[in-house]
Amino acid sequence: ASSLQALIECPRAFAYRYRFHLKEQDFPEKDPSTWLSKKDRGTFMHALLQYYTEAVFGGKRREDYPGELDEALIERLKIQVRTEMQDLYPIANAWAADRQIGEMTKICRDYLARVHEDYASPSGWAFASAEQHFEDLSYELHVPGGEKVQFGLSGIIDRIDYRLDHEAGVLHFRIIDYKFGKTTVDKHLFNGSQIQQYLYLLALEKDKALLEKLRCVVTGLYPELKIGSYRLITDEFRYLFLVKPVKEDEILEFPFDLAGAKVRPEARLTAALKAMQKSGQYVTMYE
Repeated sequence: ASSLQALIECPRAFAYRYRFHLKEQDFPEKDPSTWLSKKDRGTFMHALLQYYTEAVFGGKRREDYPGELDEALIERLKIQVRTEMQDLYPIANAWAADRQIGEMTKICRDYLARVHEDYASPSGWAFASAEQHFEDLSYELHVPGGEKVQFGLSGIIDRIDYRLDHEAGVLHFRIIDYKFGKTTVDKHLFNGSQIQQYLYLLALEKDKALLEKLRCVVTGLYPELKIGSYRLITDEFRYLFLVKPVKEDEILEFPFDLAGAKVRPEARLTAALKAMQKSGQYVTMYE
């Protein structure tokens, strides 16, 4: 999914990275005042959020969720993730590492407090899965001239929530995607070229086994209900920009109504392939 989004944003950069496997810089300079790079900070926070949501909300009914943040658990998980990552990225400057870990943990703590509030609200949303993988889903596009281009769609969904509508007999799903390291909203959210939400929707539509797995999670929590007969609908996607806030406790959040969405990824991908054909990059990538 990330590579297809890269294709939309810049076909040339896509070719450099995914066709020719060129790196921006083979030997980036190490900043002595930091421990983890921007990318690795995202990995740290992804892990902390995954471990916490699975431990606190996983395998529990919504009415059994704790109402308050488990501060002691966050402290234990912070140490656990630090230990895991320290094996890959040895700490040269303990002060810098402690400072970074404190900042990252605060961002996660502030957001998780909001998760507790959201799950306790009348919205009805509850936790289904974290870091959910999908891979090798066949995805075909028709490009100008009648030619077909086939992609293998793979990715990781940061979090999936569910909501039960008993009257309508519907099991709703909501996709949550965490964004780290950005201080402003990505321009692609505004110009219509952000398609990640539609690719994830497409993945859930195509991966029937994944949908049934999610259904089984909810069915296991409520065996007395006939959830096996409920329709499955993925109708909401939320981007959460978990960065050092401009204002205290501010977290940027952007929801997409997937149920009413008319824009599909095919149009954006086809436009990118047209641009690649015109510039000659299409031949370079797929010959």
